Amino acid sequence: MPPQVSPRDAIPQGQPTMPPPRFLLDEHVPQAIQSQLLRLDARIDVLVVGQPLAPPKGTSDPDLLAWIEKTGYILVTGKWKHYSCTNTMNG
Repeated sequence: MPPQVSPRDAIPQGQPTMPPPRFLLDEHVPQAIQSQLLRLDARIDVLVVGQPLAPPKGTSDPDLLAWIEKTGYILVTGKWKHYSCTNTMNG
């Protein structure tokens, strides 16, 4: 019986692959979320607000949204607010 290959390992050589996702967790997200993301795949980049390289604790929501737009991180938040998002890209 041939060895099982995970879908991630089945990518043909020389084919472009997507980089692992980058998450920014706000200070309201439980620590367990960070642990589980890293357990899922150690290549996932997970920052928490207040850590080095991340925005400081107490950063306003609009400033967090600007930071993730600039850096390409995905924001994970425990707040259940409705945001009005606008496209700031030209063209």
